[in-house]
Amino acid sequence: MPSKYEEVVTEKVNFSGGEIQRIILARIYLQKKPIVILDEITSALDAKNTKIVKNIIEDMAKNSLVILLTHNLSLLDNASQIIKLQD
Repeated sequence: MPSKYEEVVTEKVNFSGGEIQRIILARIYLQKKPIVILDEITSALDAKNTKIVKNIIEDMAKNSLVILLTHNLSLLDNASQIIKLQD
């Protein structure tokens, strides 16, 4: 990328939606924030990449509060608390 790690990541740079999500997750992971909010982080990923992302989320949860908004219930296997919203 021309700007290396400072590159603004958008679909206009010929990345797919899934690639953008993985790049964003990698940036979040490397920042080691105390609180991480992820909204439908696997929505554009296939099963193989969803499993990889799930492992990354579980690793982040060891040192951060991870709030995960998702329809993919398989991501919640190791959640310490689940809040289900209806309507």
